[in-house]
Amino acid sequence: MNSKEKGRRGEDFAALYLSRKGYEIISRNFRSKWGEIDIIAGREDTLTFFEIKYWGSYSYENLEYAINKRKQSRIVRTAKYFLYKNPGYYSKRKIFDVIYLNENTGKLRHIAEAFSGEE
Repeated sequence: MNSKEKGRRGEDFAALYLSRKGYEIISRNFRSKWGEIDIIAGREDTLTFFEIKYWGSYSYENLEYAINKRKQSRIVRTAKYFLYKNPGYYSKRKIFDVIYLNENTGKLRHIAEAFSGEE
């Protein structure tokens, strides 16, 4: 399985998890010139931008390196672009979560409000 297929599989697992938790999936793989947001989902009055990490060889502790300040800034800029293109979501509370899935154990970890929307 190549990395693109692996990423899609992780996103599929995460989307299923989120649906079961009451989230409405609004967009997957939303792209801008700054980057990509894996999943954008809504629940009640909140719009959540999700970064999905589906790893086997890296551990949970490696997230701080994989989602560093530069990566966070790219996600935040892409989120702002999403809101520009979809102004109906602007009034919602906006948060940035990370979902880490271990492909070897199947363990899923949802890190709510993993980082702020400030650049």
